Amino acid sequence: MSDLEYTSEEELELELEPSRDNTLSVLILVLHSSIDIGMRNLGIFAVMVEANTFVWHEIVLVATFDICEGVETGGKKVTERMITNAVALIDSLTVIHPSTKILVEEQFISSFPGRKTIMNDEARRLQFALLGYIVTRKQDWNVPTQEIYRIPSVLKLRGCPKVYRKKKPQYKEWVRLKVVDILRKKGFDEEAEIIDKSKKGDDVGDAIKQYVEAIEEIKIDPTKYLW
Repeated sequence: MSDLEYTSEEELELELEPSRDNTLSVLILVLHSSIDIGMRNLGIFAVMVEANTFVWHEIVLVATFDICEGVETGGKKVTERMITNAVALIDSLTVIHPSTKILVEEQFISSFPGRKTIMNDEARRLQFALLGYIVTRKQDWNVPTQEIYRIPSVLKLRGCPKVYRKKKPQYKEWVRLKVVDILRKKGFDEEAEIIDKSKKGDDVGDAIKQYVEAIEEIKIDPTKYLW
């Protein structure tokens, strides 16, 4: 007898319709983006991840963009020109438009112990301008499942020694080096080198560290930081 004669009817059906096999799995990748808002620059990070586990597969964008071209205040005060530059930048970065999750830094200045937290009103104006733009364009980008999150700025400092938190240059450098280490451990050596060697690697480094910390919270509670 041939081998076929020993094959059950159910097994034959599975051969003809493999979709009925419960062991068959399909890898679904989605895009996540993270935006660090600064008064001079936007740090932007975008990564393809597994839809269910958020395991990284491919880094799509890791860059810092100057939004102060033609801005007389030089980034000390948010102007309409700066907002226009920032919006035009996001509009031109079509690679991040399909993101199912967009994480935007929430603008607050961390205080020292015992002192009231001070809000960064200037950067907050820029933040809400970008949030408003993204919400307005969401329909045009045709991503029905797109979610927008506002991430506390202090979150990117998780794990940072207190001694470094007292001065911005120190904690910015700590974040940058931490991100270089994170990228290398995940096998993204080329991107780690970009952050390590770039003069403005700290801004996009902030966007990456923000994403790494926030996404762990979002895994547990998908509504956390949701705007």
